[in-house]
Amino acid sequence: MAAQGRTGIVGLVRAIPIRWRILSIAALNSAVVLVLAGLIWSGSQVLSSAWDDVRQVRQSDQILALLESETGRLQNLIHRYINQPSPDLFAEILLLREAVLGTLNSRASNDPILSGSVAELERVTERFLSGFGELRALQTTIARTYEDQVLNPAKDMAGLYSIIEGATGQRDALIWPALGKSREAFTAMLVAANAYYLSLASASAEDARRNTETIEKTVPEMAELADNDLQRLALQRLQARTLALREGFAKLSEQLASRTELLRNTIDASQAEAIGAIDTLSVKMRQREQKAQATFDRTLSSISRKVLSIAVIFLGIILSAGVIIALSIRLPLQQIMASMHAITTGDYDRRVQGTNAKDEV
Repeated sequence: MAAQGRTGIVGLVRAIPIRWRILSIAALNSAVVLVLAGLIWSGSQVLSSAWDDVRQVRQSDQILALLESETGRLQNLIHRYINQPSPDLFAEILLLREAVLGTLNSRASNDPILSGSVAELERVTERFLSGFGELRALQTTIARTYEDQVLNPAKDMAGLYSIIEGATGQRDALIWPALGKSREAFTAMLVAANAYYLSLASASAEDARRNTETIEKTVPEMAELADNDLQRLALQRLQARTLALREGFAKLSEQLASRTELLRNTIDASQAEAIGAIDTLSVKMRQREQKAQATFDRTLSSISRKVLSIAVIFLGIILSAGVIIALSIRLPLQQIMASMHAITTGDYDRRVQGTNAKDEV
């Protein structure tokens, strides 16, 4: 049955001219090439799009990493400037500020992924940078308060202590114990006030207040023990300057507390908000990159499977067609050879298939 089917197919193929049979093989090969080329081209478009997404996400991630690094460095410079103000640090802060704004306005705004989030990043960054302006203005006020309302009264008090000591002629005068106690409290207060101004240590602030109270308590005692008008006049001025010093130190403490609050609620909070926004964008980009990478891998795997399947199918078709065409050519040749052999041996009685001839001759 299979042989009859094969013979029937071969018979049909034999009805086609040989040149067309050979051309059909070439046509099948060309069809395979065209189909595979079309499949590869279609897949390459998807792969190219997925790879562009991956590349764009990585470029956007580099911009975010740069922004995070620049804002973090700017925050550190601001803290350093508050603790140790200097023109060099201020110039570096201004340069880095321009770098941050330049990254936002030039690179991030032109990035197709980040462009929609630039407004939020700019808002947070502007708040961060405007906070530095407020902080710098407050720092100038603090320095002026420290100079005018703490150091200047302290200098006056030091001179007044010297006047009181000079006006006290005898070393056994009754005023000396109270004067010594007050002078020691003044020295300790000045050291504590300087330490608090530089380090914001709460213990130093408490020491400065306690020693100021000691000075205020000893002044009336010394006034009662004073034995000349110069001492009394100096003590009156000492009491007034001590009051001015206490008020100036209280004002300085309030301003330093405001600076700490501004640092925490504006500078550090804005920087944390900026980092949070950047981290949120980074997470979204990681998800987008993973999706693009998955699409890339899936498309590549799909193309490989389709190419393999089509290649196997067409290879089977080409092999089958080749075998059939080969048989359609080989069988007639075998018949001709058999007929020629029969004729040469004198066998002329063989009938030719498909004709009414009595013999092959």
